[in-house]
Amino acid sequence: MLVIFLLFLFIGFLSIFGQMIMPDLPFFYAKPEVSALFVIYFTLRMPFFYAFGFSLYTGILSDLLIPGIFGTTTLSLILLFLFISILKPLFEKIGNYWMFPLYGSVGIFFYSLVSYLLFELENHQWYWSLEPWTKCVSISFLSALFSIPLFLIMDLVFALLKISLPQEEFFPSFFKKNSNLS
Repeated sequence: MLVIFLLFLFIGFLSIFGQMIMPDLPFFYAKPEVSALFVIYFTLRMPFFYAFGFSLYTGILSDLLIPGIFGTTTLSLILLFLFISILKPLFEKIGNYWMFPLYGSVGIFFYSLVSYLLFELENHQWYWSLEPWTKCVSISFLSALFSIPLFLIMDLVFALLKISLPQEEFFPSFFKKNSNLS
């Protein structure tokens, strides 16, 4: 438990500062969303409350360190966590490890749309042009490429630290009686 807590603190801090110092790529004029990729990874790998705690911690840390309206990143990351949590049974049904870039790109696209919608609501305007769509798609594409080595490194870290992850049931099966008379 302590190892997971320290890992959360370190990775959350590293993802925020990595996001801050990472430059925009020249062709895309965008960069991958590192903190959102970590939220997706922990949502897919960890139990519900651990992943929720990480998304809350990363969102608050991001809101404290990166200038902007306080609470929008936290709200966006929590909505991303809930979106991936809803899709988690479907992803487990697919079950292929190499589908993580697809999961990452879908999650990052959702995160980018929510962030842009919150930005529009903060500014009390509704201006929707082609630029936000291309930005969302390019961020999703870059994050999908970045997710392959990131998820492999995180799996290696979990294996080296010997962190075993308990499996949880979203819809636990209830005890069924053979008849109503017993």
